[in-house]
Amino acid sequence: MATLIRKYLSKFRYSVWFLEGAERHSNADLRMLYVGGSEVNKNYIANLAFRPAVHERFLGRFWMLRPTRFKHELAAETDMVVTEIKKGFMDGSDKSCFFVPCWIDGRINIDETLHLTETIEKIKCDLRRVRKSQYAHQVSHERKEFIDFYNHMYVPHTTKNYGNEATLHSLEGILKKFEWSELLLIKDGEKPIAGEVIEYQSNGPKLLCLGVLNGDRRYVNAGAIAALFYFRLMHLKNKGYTEIDFGASRGFWNDGVLRYKRKWGLNLTATRGGGFLIHQLNLNRGTKAFLENNPFIISEPDGLSSVCFFDDKRTMTQKEQKRILSTVNAPGIKKLLVYQMDGHSPTLPFSENTPLPVEVRRINPTGQENGSGLLRLESAELNNNR
Repeated sequence: MATLIRKYLSKFRYSVWFLEGAERHSNADLRMLYVGGSEVNKNYIANLAFRPAVHERFLGRFWMLRPTRFKHELAAETDMVVTEIKKGFMDGSDKSCFFVPCWIDGRINIDETLHLTETIEKIKCDLRRVRKSQYAHQVSHERKEFIDFYNHMYVPHTTKNYGNEATLHSLEGILKKFEWSELLLIKDGEKPIAGEVIEYQSNGPKLLCLGVLNGDRRYVNAGAIAALFYFRLMHLKNKGYTEIDFGASRGFWNDGVLRYKRKWGLNLTATRGGGFLIHQLNLNRGTKAFLENNPFIISEPDGLSSVCFFDDKRTMTQKEQKRILSTVNAPGIKKLLVYQMDGHSPTLPFSENTPLPVEVRRINPTGQENGSGLLRLESAELNNNR
């Protein structure tokens, strides 16, 4: 009982950090207040927003019933507030912020993805590397090989690639699922150099985790990850499956894992857990650069939408529109919201021939609500309503 009470109360206990440094893309000053329970998630946002050597101050742990209304004496010096929050804890009163899911689940259709391997040049290039390396695959159900995979592939690969934002499954957790799992191994000759655990659930196979031997980038560059993606398709198709649960990805379009999965036909299906509530307090150069360079996905009552920002008085060219739409679209996205950060320029026109509905909205940098200093998002103008 005491454990359950502590677990429940932990939902209302938040850590707070003040982060300041050079914004990653513009080198402009950026100051951020991060409110949340996970240091890993804080590190993810910090790595997304700042150049290395960001200065962090841990401000302490606080009890909060309404974390969206948390105030701190450093708020006056802050350009952005990012609050890690369960969606149910949002009060819905503030429309000048964005809820970006921490994790978004996705699936692929095996036949559709196999078609992509014959038509998408980037995938065809990956598979040429696989053939050049002469990789083969093997499926194992040996407990010892699961343990070897965990220690020598999964952990080193994940920690080397994701550093202080790595989220690791435990070996105990993986072995609990051993009876209904398989280990797919990629082999260079007789030597296993990459692998992944496939868990078989009631609704089909799910990719649990993957790794490369010793986290060695040479194997990745030679096509080891692409080999996993391709051979899993063939293996699961031969077993009679039509879809694969691809697991969860971050909600920012520039995230490398999301981009790679998207290339292989990812269909976004649902959000998982909580999210990042992003409040922009000062629309200065650093904040604008962060928003412009980190398009993201938001969760709305009618589904998932993409959000991107544009800060220019000129008209967006057709080429720029095409580039944006190719970057922030995937099956499962209902519409694209384009936020215009120059509040005084004419509303951006968007082409009518777009693959999903587009709304252009304007941020008014002078508007304040209730003296809070929060930037007002003006009402949407629907440019493309399908």
